[in-house]
Amino acid sequence: MTQDTDWRYAMTRYVKGMPHTRATGLEVIKASKGDVTMRLPWQPWFAGDLSRGLVHGGVITMVLDTLCTGTVLCGLGRPEICPTLDLRIDHYRPARVGHAMVANAVIVNVTGSIATVEGTLWQVNAPEKTIARAVGSFARLPPEMTPHNFERLLCGRPTHSHNTESHV
Repeated sequence: MTQDTDWRYAMTRYVKGMPHTRATGLEVIKASKGDVTMRLPWQPWFAGDLSRGLVHGGVITMVLDTLCTGTVLCGLGRPEICPTLDLRIDHYRPARVGHAMVANAVIVNVTGSIATVEGTLWQVNAPEKTIARAVGSFARLPPEMTPHNFERLLCGRPTHSHNTESHV
């Protein structure tokens, strides 16, 4: 991995590569080594309790899990397959329907066998009010457990093998 790696590009490839995150419209706002912010635009099907106007907790879990995993991917020396060992989510208040959500995560500790990440989620209409906080632990597997082309798939830019210029 080089220092000039475009982490936002890599994280966008990661998010767009999964059907459920692509379908929800989850987007990467910023990404640097070990620090990622994502935004989830409001979708009516995120509602979990229509009578009280609340977002389903599974949506919050999906955002925080995706965010924390992505933060690990771009926070190590090179991307590794790092399965979730534990993801604890503390819910502080309900998310309200009709508002986009934003979440940020940072790596707080890395050892030879575990990476730990902390994430926070809020809604754009009330950024000072934390909706949920996550702490995740991710296993660092032996190098042979990560496919040899994983880094290229995550970080590599597509190449064009044909000429796109028009000819008259």
